[in-house]
Amino acid sequence: ITGSLPAPSPAGSDRTESKNLALNSLVTVSGNPILLPAGNVSLTAKAGLSHTRSDNSGSQADSMRTILKRDDLSGGINLAIPITSRKENVLAGAGDISLNLSAGVNHLSDFGTLVDWSAGITWSPWEKLNLQASYFVDEAAPSLAQLGNPEILTFNRTVYDFTRGETALVTIITGGNPDLKREKQRDIKLAATWGLPILKNSNLIVEYFRNRSDDVTQSFPVLTPAIEAAFPGRVVRDTEGRLVSIDQRPVTFS
Repeated sequence: ITGSLPAPSPAGSDRTESKNLALNSLVTVSGNPILLPAGNVSLTAKAGLSHTRSDNSGSQADSMRTILKRDDLSGGINLAIPITSRKENVLAGAGDISLNLSAGVNHLSDFGTLVDWSAGITWSPWEKLNLQASYFVDEAAPSLAQLGNPEILTFNRTVYDFTRGETALVTIITGGNPDLKREKQRDIKLAATWGLPILKNSNLIVEYFRNRSDDVTQSFPVLTPAIEAAFPGRVVRDTEGRLVSIDQRPVTFS
């Protein structure tokens, strides 16, 4: 090139704006409403209401203003029930045994009703040894942003195409996905605490956790051939197989 380059025409720009508001309230009541032979039953109850609002807009000609709202009405209860007690001489030979039960519900205005519950047992056969086993079941909803963020197209993004072994300039689609599912979590916790006799105020703690979740919401992963095979509708190629666009909106993993 021997001459000066021509001045390029302005490419223009797109602008998006998001405004978020959150209001939260919670009331908690606790006490000992029932007296059992082994001791008092401890009760904790809670109720709450929260409001979340997300106002999204863009400068593109076909961009629509999107207002997302979520009202979360929640309630829950937790019970600690003593079964045996050395102090109260109720089946003292078995040590101290107590049950822990909880249940909760959340009603989301934009998604539906979620429930959670747990059950656990605590056993102290000796004064310095404490054993605990718990099982938790929770349901979780995708966030407002993951469900309803406005769709944005970003052009000429550099992406490495693992299938063809080359770099490509592609259109990337981001935003929310209204088809996301609720997540179900099932967790187990086992724990043991032993007060060591050799050092004052010292403890040995051993814990085991097993965490399992179904229908987990995640960002779209790196486009490997395996991911493309799992989500074929998220990738567009031309007639020669070259990568054209990738829809990177959130997905649900099994």
